Amino acid sequence: MATKKLKSKIVVSKNYLEKCRVRRAFVNLSYTRGASTKIQSGILVNGRLQSDDQKKKTAKTMRQFLRSFTFTGAASGEADRIEVTFANNDWRWMRQWMPRKKDKISASIVTKVWKKGLTRKRFSCGTFLIDNMRFSGPELTCTVSATSIPETASFRTTERTKSWKKITILEIAKKISKRYHMALVFDAENFSVGTVEQNSETDCAFLTNLCDEYAYGIKIFKGKIIIYSKEKYEKKKVVGTIDRSMMIDFDWETNIAGTYTGARMAYCKNDDDKELVVKVGKGNRWLTVSGDADSVSQARRKALAALNTANEKTTTLNISIPGSTKYSETDTVQIKDLYRLNGKYFIDQITHTIDATSGFVTQLSMHKVMKRASGSVVVEKLKSTIGVMSR
Repeated sequence: MATKKLKSKIVVSKNYLEKCRVRRAFVNLSYTRGASTKIQSGILVNGRLQSDDQKKKTAKTMRQFLRSFTFTGAASGEADRIEVTFANNDWRWMRQWMPRKKDKISASIVTKVWKKGLTRKRFSCGTFLIDNMRFSGPELTCTVSATSIPETASFRTTERTKSWKKITILEIAKKISKRYHMALVFDAENFSVGTVEQNSETDCAFLTNLCDEYAYGIKIFKGKIIIYSKEKYEKKKVVGTIDRSMMIDFDWETNIAGTYTGARMAYCKNDDDKELVVKVGKGNRWLTVSGDADSVSQARRKALAALNTANEKTTTLNISIPGSTKYSETDTVQIKDLYRLNGKYFIDQITHTIDATSGFVTQLSMHKVMKRASGSVVVEKLKSTIGVMSR
């Protein structure tokens, strides 16, 4: 499909830069060895072996080696991640401090703002499990990547097969969260999903796919499963206004062909070989939706969800601003002074980066909030399944 892009580097206003100069930020990291990790006896410093049997390294210790830090938080479907680069001048990260599986890092960003006195604000990123590492030289560094984890890691690793019969989406979420002793936050409409098959899927993947099917967002954060209505969150009040003078750069893109005007879904009710086609919307750009349904109302929900999800990313905007923990994924912001690009945007992903070169920079990946499709449904009965979705 044809798309239209607009990129620009913007000169940030002097007044705004002055405000940013009074802000300082640093990262607090604590590093904990995994339960199965054997602690080594020491590290070599200036040719002498020194004791280093600490299972947990404090934020003060970690700060001495920190080169750069990046936190990425997603609104739905992806785990939060961090990437941390450490100085490795004395090779300690390749010796006794070498990262291992099941090692954990807890991270928070602390900002200091001078406004009628020094104010400190702490932004908790969460706890992360190391899943990747790399070393480089001759400027010796160690870079580790880590993913956010629930209290029970098997939520993401143990595959299950189960038939969920005559059940609601909330009941499924409750049963799964209870299995892993995780709190559940359900901020959406509850409804029946009929019979759903979980085929060799982890509970994390199954619940995520189920939420996607109905345009619900899902996020795992600090031992909680959070499920929310995207439509409801898009309607929330904006948390702030970002104008052109506050941006370091931006990248705007839209699909010139426009949005889908309707969706249609074919399904067989129960074991009947007669196929029904449910249509929502109108116009000449139709989205074909595949899947199963137990009723017309369920097929309508799935068709509307697929239609709105497809139209969701019609217009996107990525911006970089001087570092700020004011904004979070799932927030909405008002964009100003970009002329016809102005409007209300939903934050799909946020990235905080702190390093010696660029300082503290925040990147926001967003989509423009559009009116979501709704309305009545048209049902068509077909005698044959051949050629139903030919167009």
